[in-house]
Amino acid sequence: MRVSAQHGTTRQQARETIVEEMPRLLARFGEQVSNPRYSWSGDTLEFSFRAAGADLSGLLHVNDRDVEIEMGLPLRFRLFQGAIEQEMRNWCDRTFSNARFD
Repeated sequence: MRVSAQHGTTRQQARETIVEEMPRLLARFGEQVSNPRYSWSGDTLEFSFRAAGADLSGLLHVNDRDVEIEMGLPLRFRLFQGAIEQEMRNWCDRTFSNARFD
């Protein structure tokens, strides 16, 4: 699954905004998400967490214009793929208020 959005700022500012927003994002899901981990490798944020008894992971790439989130879904989550993609889009919209989705 892949979602991308324009961040409307510099690459560095987009990275800083993402770092600031991560605790708020995790707080939104409370006890539904456990064992969150994330770290930067260049302009790519590698993340993982546990939800509904499954380990999930993905990448968030930042370039000069866009952020792109890639995340694989276990088979049992595929039924909810549309809702998960929408939540990712909503997060981008909240985080980068003038985001445009591709």
